[in-house]
Amino acid sequence: MKWGKALTLTVILSLVLSGCMPQKRAPEEDNPSPAQKASNVKFDSLSTEQKLEYNEIISNAMQLYLWAKYDDAIEEFKKAGKIAETPEVYFNIATIYANRGDAPKAFINFYKVYQMDPDYDFGVEYARGFALGLYSNQLYEDAIKWCDIAIKKYYSNGEPGIEYLVRTKALSQRDLFHFDEAIKIAEDYLKKYPDSGDLAKEVQAMLDFLKNNRDDTDEPLILYAKTRNYRQPDEKIEKFSEILEKYPETKLKDEIIYQIAQLYGSDWKLFGLQDFEKQIEYLEKLIKECPDSPYVMDAQKRIQTINYRMGTIDEKPRDDSWYKNHRKAPLPGSDAAGH
Repeated sequence: MKWGKALTLTVILSLVLSGCMPQKRAPEEDNPSPAQKASNVKFDSLSTEQKLEYNEIISNAMQLYLWAKYDDAIEEFKKAGKIAETPEVYFNIATIYANRGDAPKAFINFYKVYQMDPDYDFGVEYARGFALGLYSNQLYEDAIKWCDIAIKKYYSNGEPGIEYLVRTKALSQRDLFHFDEAIKIAEDYLKKYPDSGDLAKEVQAMLDFLKNNRDDTDEPLILYAKTRNYRQPDEKIEKFSEILEKYPETKLKDEIIYQIAQLYGSDWKLFGLQDFEKQIEYLEKLIKECPDSPYVMDAQKRIQTINYRMGTIDEKPRDDSWYKNHRKAPLPGSDAAGH
């Protein structure tokens, strides 16, 4: 069986996992790019018998997934990987984890694919999530490179969804302290996607923050910038808390409280804390102590969304207009509301 046909097996599985109907691969699959050839050297060096064994294992893994035997399917893909360590093996393992909701393991395997072949076709359904994963794990340079690749490959005509990648690129430039680049991307973003809802609000808040906090002699700002580059969330929370304790009136107060809340709740982080009660605690602190912050409306929405998902309240999150008109009102599920 030719390599191109083996590729088709794994592509069909990835489409099934993503909820898409199986489709025929584009003609170029039998003529891989130089990057694809480089990543497939191990497979091409196998004997005919080994290639047949590899393809049989891949086929078995597909069938196990369709039978909902997900752990067994993963083990089969790993077995195929011992014969030929290809990006397709890791990609299929990643998609299984992603669709089971195990974001950290999904990201680890997606990242292996990216390391083996940066031009590998993730498909539009996973491109944005992988960009977020790179950013959340502070792989900022990789995030910028991937956003450029994904925008060119999947959003060359500005299709809906491109704004997520542009936003992620701007945030990555900011966290690398490339402030001029971040400001330019943010300004271009707001011109092109002014109606992108919460994303536009977040980009505008970032832009305002960058323009108003460019003084590199400001001690809280220096400490804040250094803290953002710590990798472990518990260490970042400790350092952010020290800044608030030492500089309780800093103009960065709402930004720091918001960042702490984010650290307690992100789904994609490899080292995420997943403490949603603490996340709510800091979001409520933000609303109470920084009522004029641009993050207040987002904090309100997050609190209600978390409470709804945790089953604390039955009321679904509302649209932006309600939060905008009720900035001072106690939210369902909050202590102030009597829950």
